This record gives sequence, C-alpha cells and structure tokens, in this order.
Amino acid sequence: MKKQYIYALAFMCMPCWFSCSDFLDEKPYDFVSPDLYFNSLAEAETALLGVYDHLHHEQVGDFGWQFRGEAGTDIAICRNILRYNVYQYYQMEDIPTQVITAWQEHFKAVGDANMVINRTNKMSIPEEEKNEIIAEASFLRAYYYHHLTLMWGDVPLILDEVSGDNQSEIASLERTPVKEVYQQMIKDLSFAANNLPDSRSGAEIGRVTKWAAKALLARIYLFDGQWENASKTAEEVISPSSPHSLLSNYADIFRADNAWNNEILFAVPCMTDVRGQWLHTIAEPATVWEQFEHDFTKSQIIRPDGKIANSVSDFIRGWGVFYLTPEFANSFEAGDLRKDATVWHSFESTTGETFYFKEKADGTAYYNLKWVSLDDKECNGNKDIILIRLGEVYLILAEAENRLHNGPTQKAYNAINELRKRAFGDELHKLPEGLSMTDFQRAIINENRWELGGEGMRAWYLRHWGFDELKKAVEFVKDTNPVAYKNLKEHHMLYKIPEEEIVKNPNLKQNPGY
Repeated sequence: MKKQYIYALAFMCMPCWFSCSDFLDEKPYDFVSPDLYFNSLAEAETALLGVYDHLHHEQVGDFGWQFRGEAGTDIAICRNILRYNVYQYYQMEDIPTQVITAWQEHFKAVGDANMVINRTNKMSIPEEEKNEIIAEASFLRAYYYHHLTLMWGDVPLILDEVSGDNQSEIASLERTPVKEVYQQMIKDLSFAANNLPDSRSGAEIGRVTKWAAKALLARIYLFDGQWENASKTAEEVISPSSPHSLLSNYADIFRADNAWNNEILFAVPCMTDVRGQWLHTIAEPATVWEQFEHDFTKSQIIRPDGKIANSVSDFIRGWGVFYLTPEFANSFEAGDLRKDATVWHSFESTTGETFYFKEKADGTAYYNLKWVSLDDKECNGNKDIILIRLGEVYLILAEAENRLHNGPTQKAYNAINELRKRAFGDELHKLPEGLSMTDFQRAIINENRWELGGEGMRAWYLRHWGFDELKKAVEFVKDTNPVAYKNLKEHHMLYKIPEEEIVKNPNLKQNPGY
C-alpha cells in the first residue's frame, strides 16, 4: 500500500460541511505539511474536518456505499452502468474500479484519522478538548474499519501515522484477523462514548456524539456475536437518559426540512453551496430514462410531498439508476405505513387520475422515496444521508436479546413491537407471544427489511445472518434478478481484494474462492 493511500492530508483541501454550515471560521489551504500544523486547538479541529470529509466520497457515504448495501439483496437493483451491476449479479470475480477505489479511499480515511489521533495526543492543549478531538477521530476510524471488514473481512490494522521510518513496514503489512480489528473498533468506540458530548448544537450539528458512538458500538457487538454487550449498549441508547427517541410518524424521519431529528444518530450532512451527494438524483426517476409523458395542460401532478408540479422539472430531476424491487414493495403487510414512506411507484394528478412509472428492461418501476430530493439544486440533493438511526438500535436490541436467551425476552418483544406500533399506528399488530428463537429471528429479518429497507444496510445484515439468509434474499427476487441466484456462491460473502493492491503488497492474501 502506497504512502498516499494512508497519508492523504485531505483536511487541507476540503470545504466545511457540518450541518450545511461552517464548522470553523478558518478556510483550508491548498496544502500545508502536517509538520507545520497541529499547533493550536483550531488547527487540530480543522484537521479533524478532513477525517469527516471522507464521508462525502461516493464509495464511503454516498451512492456507491448505498449500492453495495442494497443491490443484489431482496431490496434493490441498479441499471447496468458504472459496473455496479457486478454486486447485484454476483460477478465480483471481475471487480470494477469502484472496488479498488473503495479500498483505497477507506485506507486514506483511516490514515487521516491516525494522523489526527497521534498528533493531537502530543499537543499541549486542555485535556478535555484534546480527548474530544481524539474521540471524534477514533469514532471515524472505527466507522471506516467497520466498512472495510464488512467488505473484505481480514484487513491490515494500521494505527500508526505513516512516516519515513515505518512506511515500508506499513506498506507490507499482512491482513489482521477480523476479530482483532473488531477489538480495536470496540476500543475506539468505547473511548469515543466516554469523551464525546451528549448532543450538538449550532455549527457543531453533524459532529458525532456519545450516542452515535454507542449506537455503532451496539452494531459492532452484534456483528461480533457479543450478544450481552450488544443488548446492554443498545438498551442504553434507547433509554430515557438518551436524548434520542422514535418519531411518531415514520415518514418524518426522511423529510429534508426535518434534518437531524431525534431519531438520527449519525448522518452525512448535505452540502448546499457545492456539489454534494449524488444519491438523491440516482435514487429517483429521470425523464430521459422513464420517458415520462404527461399533458400538464389538462392536469398537474401531486408530488409525494403534497406540492403541485406544473412541469416535469418540478416533479422529476433524477437520473433513474437505483430501483427497488417489486418483490420488496409487495412484501409489506397490509396497513404498514412504512411502505408509502419508502416505495414510490405511482403518482396522482389534480384530476384524481393515477399514473404508474414505466418499467425498464434493466430496472423496475419502483423508486426509493427515502432519498428522493424534489427540490434539489443542480443535481445536488437537499437531504442528509442517514447512516445510523434509532430504529436500527431497536432491532439490534431485539436480536441480541433473542440470541442471548435462546428465545425472545420481553425486552425483545417490546423493541420489535415499538417499531410495529409506529408502522401501523395502532397496538393491534404486535408479534404473537410464545415465538421460538428461530421464529422470532425470522420476524427480525423481515422487520429489518421493512424498517431499514433502502438505507444501505441490508447486504451487511444478510451476511451477518449467514450465507443461507443471503441466498434466501436473492431467491426471493429471482424473477427480478434471475442472474444473481445462478451466480451466487458462498465466497461472495466477502469481496475480492483488488489485484493491484496484492501486487503492491504480496503479503495481502486473496480471499478464498477468487
């Protein structure tokens, strides 16, 4: 691995992005050596900004990450462009450049986090401020390593800043067993949880809090099979001591005018003054691809947000790339309000007519309403991309309790039923009592699909549950995605390590099956 993959110095050339507002008054420079930096608290915070900025990369926190998390599951497919179809067709033996980029970008992010942690630790600044900066960088390092382990399993664990003295050693590191990487993630997140504030306000909105750290920690515990720790940590995030709570209306979570609501724990804020996330335009229809036709002289279109569209441009601004599967759309139970907040399949005119999107040969007629940005600016979405929210933590608690006690406890039932109460708007759709461990786990798998569908986590949860569950999900959508079921092999649980990385570092051994 080359030095630049670790030692990116991204913080010297990236704009501020927290909460669509300035994080610091200082403006970054084109390039400044880190040896001349880290002389004040303000400089350390500016460096920290660069560690956050990696989240805006398409392969880390934008559409590329969403594609990998949903395409090829029972949730979504994408058009045959940009080589993202390899994920949904399980043709990952021939990896696209996006996989190479994802590997490199994540290690750049880890490198920037290491630099901030190590250099800030040496600074003569008040201990509380020092620990908070290190805690934020530690959270982000854990988050980036979380992605790396989800994609590749064992990966080199790099904690030191790259220098002339250790560059050769780091560039030749072997893959670290995933169990050890998890231990480091847990260590980083535990430190973060103990040194971050409860909440943020003003220009600091968007920076991580102790509750974001605990939520990610709960997920890591779950994926690592530490059921008791997962249950305990998830319960803390849900408890009254936390400032976070479920919104009463599921659709309100994803409204652009309701950013950073009480349910959101961690998100990538939008950028209104520069090119920001592309996920929003990719997730919604496009007039070119859908060949949208409507006579606006006879009636107008009622948009999903209730506003009246007087032209196509008032209604559709997307690229038509990312689709939900009809199997997913039709899987919701009758009366589940989450369907209308997630699936966009039809629209009404002001004269009461119903129109449906046209199905594409390499797509569907179903779109992910969670990310549709109806009032974007020059293909720049006006919605934050939510990465962790409270609804997922309820699911973590339910699963951890079920696995820990070999069957559902009252805590497990309460967690699932709170989500179902919101989903149906009543108390009549609780899970039946007396379910076995297996039946309750099946309920969790289904509930995860309906609660989190389209939010970029389905592929990783399916892999967490095992190859059989991934295979069931692919079989579920075999009419929409027939190629995937034929190609799917157990080694696809992990990605192929880019060959050029193995050429640079022969100590990186390829994942089995490739």
